[in-house]
Amino acid sequence: MERHSLNRYAWKINKLRAERSEVILSTVQGLIVGAFVADRWLEAISSNFPSHNPLEGRFGFEGKEAPVDITDLYLRKRVPDRYRRRGAANPVKYTY
Repeated sequence: MERHSLNRYAWKINKLRAERSEVILSTVQGLIVGAFVADRWLEAISSNFPSHNPLEGRFGFEGKEAPVDITDLYLRKRVPDRYRRRGAANPVKYTY
C-alpha cells in the first residue's frame, strides 16, 4: 500500500466543497502529520480504490503530497482550537 494511502481514502465529505480545497491536512490528535493536494475526488468504491474495501457515501482523492513550501507551513504544527471543538460529529473542517 502506498505511503499515506489511508489518509486519502474514505472521507465523509461534501464533494463540491472538497473540490474547492487547495490543501488537505491529515491530523493525529490535533497534530498535522500530512499535507496533500488532490487532483480529483472519487467515490470510495472498488473500481476507484482496488486495495480498499468499498464504503458507500464516502470519497477518496487522487493526488500528491503538497509542495515543500506548503508542508513547511503546516507539518508538525497543532490545529488551532477553534477547529477542534470537543464532541464535533464530523472531523472534517473546511476553511477558505
